[in-house]
Amino acid sequence: MAKTPSTDLSVKDEKTSALALPDFMRGDQNTGVQGIDQEDVALPRISLLQALSPQVSDGSGRPGEYFHLLSEDNLGKSFKMIPILVTKSYLLWRPRNAGGGLLARADDGVNWSPPDSEFTFELDGKRITWRTAKTVKESKLDNWGSADPSNPQSLPAATKMLNVLAYLPDFPHLSPSIISLQRALLKPGRKFVGRLQMSQAPTYGMMFTMGSEKVVSPKGEFMSPTFVSDGFVQDPALYARLKDMNDHFRKVGVKVAEKGLDEEAETAGSEGGPGDKTEF
Repeated sequence: MAKTPSTDLSVKDEKTSALALPDFMRGDQNTGVQGIDQEDVALPRISLLQALSPQVSDGSGRPGEYFHLLSEDNLGKSFKMIPILVTKSYLLWRPRNAGGGLLARADDGVNWSPPDSEFTFELDGKRITWRTAKTVKESKLDNWGSADPSNPQSLPAATKMLNVLAYLPDFPHLSPSIISLQRALLKPGRKFVGRLQMSQAPTYGMMFTMGSEKVVSPKGEFMSPTFVSDGFVQDPALYARLKDMNDHFRKVGVKVAEKGLDEEAETAGSEGGPGDKTEF
């Protein structure tokens, strides 16, 4: 059974959170991991549970609840969060019925890793080849019809994601974490990004309550995220820390932990059709 994190911050949590670092440790932050590059570190994710999510099947949570995949904490149906940074990324998965597995990723939303690579496999009796090129745009693997080049109605081969790097005021020990929105969850994600872009405040100065709602589509039901404004960050020290986080991750980039993302893509509903050209 998943743990339900306490919102009562204990002395232990306060002392181990970055916001309460003892004065005698300042200046020595992050020492001990100098040999690890940012590309080796994937940030933990928070998943919106769907009816077919593994955590629902094993009784750890219910559809519409949020689950921290690293700590295995159930955050419930809503929680407060501050969007430190929003990024766009792509993952290229081998189809499950062709063996599955991650083929390539573009964490910056632009450049494939590995670049200029070719992947060939059998899919539904057809021989399919995907080529990454140097960039996502050059490869055209983000276009509709690229999953099966002979079918213009097929999904994009590459899975697009909007990633919200979030600070959780009630759970600083779980911060920062990533909320990745893909497939049908891209639509509310785009609306949320639009709201952030219209605001005069920096993203890390705004607080939101993130919840969920049931959406019924022609292809079935799924849970979709909601974002309700909860005012501005009022603590100057917290704001300064969040600004530092924003500066840091804009420089080094954001890498999303891939574990479970393919399962989420399967359970999060359809992302629309070839006519959906909305971009972020």
